[in-house]
Amino acid sequence: PMQPLRLDPDRIQQVFLNLALNARDAMPEGGLLRVTASPSVAEKGFTVVRVWNSGPAIPREILSEIFNPFFTTKPRGLGLGLVLSLKIIEEHHGIMHIESDGCSGTTVTVCLPLSDQ
Repeated sequence: PMQPLRLDPDRIQQVFLNLALNARDAMPEGGLLRVTASPSVAEKGFTVVRVWNSGPAIPREILSEIFNPFFTTKPRGLGLGLVLSLKIIEEHHGIMHIESDGCSGTTVTVCLPLSDQ
């Protein structure tokens, strides 16, 4: 049986909504969005949620900056979605990181700790 997570559902919903909107914006001509969740042996004690999109990869030269406040590549963006999402995940004692292979597609991995209760 799966162990429960102890989360603020509204705040976690905000995280995944931000990730889905970013994926949509990265694929203006359409594409694939995949969200998977599973307990992970490699990250013992966590449930791992991966959000993948088939849009263009995030250029390597900006990958290290995407969690900076007010950093955006969008003409109308404020640059707060990812930094706020990271803050919410960290407040839940979780981990969030982004991988992009330089060619196409981006994966955001969110590790949320399992509750011991």
